[in-house]
Amino acid sequence: SDVDGGSSDNCTIESSSLSQSNFTCADLGTIAVTLNLADPSGNPASCAANVTVEDKLAPTLTCTDVTVSLDGSGQVSIIPTDIATSGSDNCSIADLSLNQSQFDCSSVGVHTVQLTAVDPSGNSVSCSKSVTVVDNTLPVAICQDFTVQLDANGNASIVTGNIDYSSSDNCSIATSVLDQYNFDCTNIGTMTVKLTVTDASSNSSSCTSTVTVTDPLNACNKPPVAVCQNITISTD
Repeated sequence: SDVDGGSSDNCTIESSSLSQSNFTCADLGTIAVTLNLADPSGNPASCAANVTVEDKLAPTLTCTDVTVSLDGSGQVSIIPTDIATSGSDNCSIADLSLNQSQFDCSSVGVHTVQLTAVDPSGNSVSCSKSVTVVDNTLPVAICQDFTVQLDANGNASIVTGNIDYSSSDNCSIATSVLDQYNFDCTNIGTMTVKLTVTDASSNSSSCTSTVTVTDPLNACNKPPVAVCQNITISTD
């Protein structure tokens, strides 16, 4: 009766049947179905009807927040199944896609990412979740030894670049700090100086260097300069 558009017989139609009456997701589209009729005298008749099979049900999708860490090159990527905890469709899910899947050092923080599921009929559903990008990679601190000379006043100083020998980080180094910058006559000889490098995510590492303090001008062996002044005192 679904495809019979008003068939008739001069007596009665005794039987009717279809060449196909059940349909599945494999039949999406237009299917030609034959209607077969017969009257009590066995006279047959048939006609064809187009049956259009549609899927109008959208997929279902459940998502979750995730946290991802940048790798040694300052990159990280996610795939749809990192966000999707479950998904289904009455037929099948043809495509799962993210509106953002690549992250780098500039992405450290929280991002709202949308995941979309589409079935073969174009029905879709989306969910939005938070992707937190973190940088847990420590910088690589590399030190070099250095020799510093005291000046004529017996003083000397160094800068971070004198000790830092191409320290690096997967993103970038935010600060480089030495535990000692200034030297005087009490430091002549070798000293251990520590360099600490820290990245923008507060990850830090340290290394040590031997700083040799020399006194080429012999500033530390000069006799003191005596300067006197006259005074007047009164007896009691």
